[in-house]
Amino acid sequence: MKQIIAVIILAFAGIASAFTQPDFHAMLESIDSQANFNNRDFSSRMTMIREDPETGIEKTVSRQFRRDRNDSFVILIEEPEVKRGQGYLRVSDNLWFYDPESRIFTHSSMK
Repeated sequence: MKQIIAVIILAFAGIASAFTQPDFHAMLESIDSQANFNNRDFSSRMTMIREDPETGIEKTVSRQFRRDRNDSFVILIEEPEVKRGQGYLRVSDNLWFYDPESRIFTHSSMK
């Protein structure tokens, strides 16, 4: 008898959960609001480690400065020493790359 009641309760619980769908639009808005810094500037120090069986492990350390209200960011490479000083600047759809060795800016548009 207890088993039959348990099965009936589980069946009703399954049916009830099928009728209540989560609000995916609200979930996405919540996630976007956590990653959007419209009223503040954002800066971080990022460490990226790439493991490749052929070339080995490559570690890149960079600083990122982001301003969402202007749709812009700057990334400055700190490590490895060979790439130190390289940087990216993005403002709207324009992206500039700077190489300190050649002292040249390279511009590209994301349109």
